Amino acid sequence: MNVASKIVLVASLAFLPILGVHTWLSLEREESLFRSDMERDLSLLGAHLREIARVEWSRSGADGVDAVFRGAASADQRVAVQWRRKPLGQAGLLEEPGALVWVEPLVIRGETVGEILLTERLAPMYAYLNSTIVRLAALTLFLIAGGLLVARLLGYRLIGRRLDRLVAFAAETGAGRLGQRVDVGGRDEITRLGTSLEAMSATLARARAESKRLDEERLTMLQHLRHADRLASVGRLAGSVAHELGTPLNVVMGHANRIAEGSQAPSETKESAATIHRQIKRMEATIRDILGFVRQKPGDAERIDLKGVAESVCELLRPLAQRRGVALEIECALASAPVRGLVLQLEQALSNLVSNAIDASPEKGGRVVVALTREERVPRIGGKPQPVIVARVRDQGPGVAEEEIARLFEAFHTSKAVGEGTGLGLWLAEGIVRDHGGSIEVENPSDGGACFSIVLPVSEEGEPWAVS
Repeated sequence: MNVASKIVLVASLAFLPILGVHTWLSLEREESLFRSDMERDLSLLGAHLREIARVEWSRSGADGVDAVFRGAASADQRVAVQWRRKPLGQAGLLEEPGALVWVEPLVIRGETVGEILLTERLAPMYAYLNSTIVRLAALTLFLIAGGLLVARLLGYRLIGRRLDRLVAFAAETGAGRLGQRVDVGGRDEITRLGTSLEAMSATLARARAESKRLDEERLTMLQHLRHADRLASVGRLAGSVAHELGTPLNVVMGHANRIAEGSQAPSETKESAATIHRQIKRMEATIRDILGFVRQKPGDAERIDLKGVAESVCELLRPLAQRRGVALEIECALASAPVRGLVLQLEQALSNLVSNAIDASPEKGGRVVVALTREERVPRIGGKPQPVIVARVRDQGPGVAEEEIARLFEAFHTSKAVGEGTGLGLWLAEGIVRDHGGSIEVENPSDGGACFSIVLPVSEEGEPWAVS
C-alpha cells in the first residue's frame, strides 16, 4: 500500500466515528419524526372516526356503531380499528411492544359510552430505519474504496513514482555510484528531499576523492619511510658488513700476492685460485643480500615461507649479534610456515624486531631467540578459530615498561638514547604486518626479557610458492 492510500485509509478510519455519531443522531431524528407523524395521523383518524360513530349512534344506537366498526376491523388496513363499549378511562397515545395505540373516547350527552382503539405497527418504521443504515454503510464503504482507488492512481503519480526515483537514487549512492542527479519534478517537500540527497551524494563524492588522494599520499610517504628505515638499518649494519667483506678480502689479497710472486707450485697456484673464487662468491652473496634488503621492489603478495624469511633475517643480523656478544638462534619445528605477503617487507618488519632485541640484550652473554609456531587463534571480530603463523622474537633484556607499551608503535617514539634510534622501526613494522592482515603482540614474560610476536594468517593450500 502506497503512502497516499495509507493517508486516505487513516483519514477514513478517523472519519468513521464522526460518521457513526452523525448517522445515529440522524436515525434518532428520523425515528422521532416518524413517531410524530404516526401520532398526528392516528389523532386525525381517531377524531374522524369519533364523529362517524357519534352520527351512527344518534341514528342506530350502539348496535349501529358496532356494525360500522365490525366492518372496519375486517378490512386489511395499515391501522387496525377496534370498538370497545367498556372504556378503560384512558385517552390519547399509548405505546405497546411493537406498536402505537391511539384511544379515542366516544362521549354522548356527557357520558363516555365507548372508545375507539387505533393500532399501528412499528415494524415498517424499523424496516425503513434498517434500510437507511444499510444504505449509509454501503455508501461509506463505496466512498472509502473509491478514495483508496483514486489515492492509489493519483498517489503513485504525485508521490509514489517520485519516491521510487529517490529510492533508486539512494540505492545507487549506497552502491558507491556518487555524484549522480535525480529528477523528481514538482516544487514540494519531495523536491527539496531530492535536492538534499543530490547535495549529499556530491559531498560524498568529493570526500571520497579527497580520501583517495590522502590515501595515495599516505602510501607514498609510508613507502619512502620504509625505504629510509631500510637504509638506516643498513647503516647500522655497515660495521658488521665491513667485517664480513674484510676477512675474505684479506684472504683474496694474500693468495693473489702469492700468485703474483710466482713462488708457488702449479698445484698450489690452482688451489689459491680456487680459494679466491670461493671468497669472491662469499662476498657476492653478502652484497646481494644487502642490495636485496635495501632496494624497494613493490609487487603483489605471494605465498611465501616465513621460516625462510626468518632464516634470512637471522643470517643477515648474526654478524651484528656476534659483535655484541649476543647469541642469535632460530627455533622452528615446522617444515614450512606458509603466509601470504611480500618477502622484502616481512624481512624488514622481522629484522626491526630482531635488531631491537639484539640492542636490548646484555652484551657478552645475551641471547635472542626467533621461534616460529603454528596456532589456532579466534579473530578479534569473533567467529571460529583460524590457523595462524606466530613468529616470536624474545630477548633477555630489561623488558618493556607498562607505560611504554601503549606508545610503542607510535611514529618517532623511541626509548633509545639520542642518535641511536629514529623511532620509526616498530611503527613501520606494525604497519607492514597490519597491511598483511596480521598484528604484532608485546608481552613481558615472567622469567624476564621482552617478547614481540608477529601473527599472520596461514596461506591457503594449493597456492604456488613465491620464487625467491
